[in-house]
Amino acid sequence: GPTETDNDNIQKLLADIKTSQSKDLTVENATSYQAAYKSLLSGEAKAIVLNSVFENIIEAEYPDYASKIKKIYTKKLVKVVAAPKVSNNKAFNIYVSGIDTYGPISSVSRSDVNILMTVNRDTKKILLTTTPRDSYVPIADGGNNQKDKLTHAGIYGVDSSIHTLENLYGVDINYYVRLNFTSFLKLIDLLGGVDVYNDQDFTSLHGKFHFPVGNVHLDSEQALGFVRERYSLADGDRDRGRNQQKVIVAIIQKLTSTEALKNYDN
Repeated sequence: GPTETDNDNIQKLLADIKTSQSKDLTVENATSYQAAYKSLLSGEAKAIVLNSVFENIIEAEYPDYASKIKKIYTKKLVKVVAAPKVSNNKAFNIYVSGIDTYGPISSVSRSDVNILMTVNRDTKKILLTTTPRDSYVPIADGGNNQKDKLTHAGIYGVDSSIHTLENLYGVDINYYVRLNFTSFLKLIDLLGGVDVYNDQDFTSLHGKFHFPVGNVHLDSEQALGFVRERYSLADGDRDRGRNQQKVIVAIIQKLTSTEALKNYDN
């Protein structure tokens, strides 16, 4: 396994095996989980350790991956993240991370939405900065500052994504918001949907929703299709980032509306 790039998780797994199975194992370093899997296929390795969030990356290269392996031991690792201190600065940054999974928000996965919200208390304005998921940047923390797609920083946890963007832009990120598909759907449902202006006609790959040009009201499933789509858009992932910003603005408008304040306790 890649003991240099994912050493913390691998060592936690080995410690758990030693405690629960009374087996003291050592792991030979591989350059990546993909390289480790290739060693398994060739017979060079009899077994490998694998961080499950890398399975999608392996499957992209080896579609039959799941049928070729047998899992003999699994361990779920949980990381507790401390709440940040409240910033007293006139301006502060919030990182919005959208991960590509359903289910518990605690799951680690690729971060396909990477938006910085810069809030200025004096001017009462918010600046949204989107960094495309496929931006080739040095990945902090578990990525050992090796260049890779920004989305893969999420594999190492939200701190890696935050530190990667802090290094990229030379700013401090004070807070973060993390959403997956499930929590995004729940949020839009609680708001009763959102209203956005759509500037190009398209049909989403996910959900097959048609979005005409003009003002459109989006329920939760439509909103998810709207923010996920990139292949049907003229400027691809950049247009997707713009649509994600539109939905964020619509959410903020709903949350700060008189109606939302009336229903604050809900």
